[in-house]
Amino acid sequence: MMCMRASRRPSGTRTRRFGLGWVPRADGQGFEIKGLSHKIMDVFSSRRDDVEAYVQDKLVPQFVAKHGRKPSQAEMAALNRQASVDTRQAKHPGVHRLRPVLSVARSSVSL
Repeated sequence: MMCMRASRRPSGTRTRRFGLGWVPRADGQGFEIKGLSHKIMDVFSSRRDDVEAYVQDKLVPQFVAKHGRKPSQAEMAALNRQASVDTRQAKHPGVHRLRPVLSVARSSVSL
């Protein structure tokens, strides 16, 4: 499934294939799909919240305890990658199918 937020320059292929428009994210960290409400993006972005919480609550304190300072921007990027791996749950059969995912999304957000 395509992510709601693109981390790099929007792909021309995705744009043409899905008829998407792109706008810069408010935080300057990539692009968002034009016209997609933040309520809908939040449903698909809940994992990002989990990763950020893991970084702030566990990995940053561990880093400070080990190095005696806050992590640099590059070190934070590495901690975020580590958190993404550490918090990733195993996929279960059928989870990758689009129809069940959309069903859950529709029940979470008024479309």
